[in-house]
Amino acid sequence: AHLSSRGDLDYVLEAITEAPARAWRLEDYGLRPGARADFALYRAPSWPEALRLQRPPEAVWFKGVQVAAGEVRLGLTR
Repeated sequence: AHLSSRGDLDYVLEAITEAPARAWRLEDYGLRPGARADFALYRAPSWPEALRLQRPPEAVWFKGVQVAAGEVRLGLTR
């Protein structure tokens, strides 16, 4: 979607994380002890690179429990 500036990328991250949490009035949202642990782990050095590469997550947690895991393989096949 032609998101090219750092500000655009910051906006996208907030649009899929903090903004929905505020809209849903989640009180246990955020990165802190005791918060609900819903997250996905991506192999990327930064948020902009994760968005650019668009690889599938390596693992997913829901309410602190790992619910999915996979191996991401990149390369050419015959």
